[in-house]
Amino acid sequence: MFASLLKVLIVGCLLVSATLGIPSSNLKSLTAIYCPHEINWSWRAMLIGSDDGTNGKQWARNEGGGYEQLQFIEMGNVVNDPPSPDEIELEIWIEHTCNVDAANWKKLEADSELIFPLGKGDIYAFKALHLGKENKP
Repeated sequence: MFASLLKVLIVGCLLVSATLGIPSSNLKSLTAIYCPHEINWSWRAMLIGSDDGTNGKQWARNEGGGYEQLQFIEMGNVVNDPPSPDEIELEIWIEHTCNVDAANWKKLEADSELIFPLGKGDIYAFKALHLGKENKP
């Protein structure tokens, strides 16, 4: 019974989205982060909307860690922006413990917005960060 109700709700949501004509795209994001310290460290990442229509909306989240100095963060979601149907502005926020005191989390907010077209199919983002450099975001 619950599964049938859930299917009906999902189909209903898809129909409403289709009839509203809001363009969307399937966003796939890959971020490479390098920790210069040979320690066990952790990271958390979020894909956040940064324009008027989606400001602060969390589109995706991922976390991980380990002893590997180079780690990869994969995130993705179907994204849309009703006030700006042609494009969406997103930021990748990262928190990490790659420092001498691995118990303290440091937060990196994006240094710039990433702007993507909507309604054109799959879109891809790649970002690379060296956590030991001064020019990091």
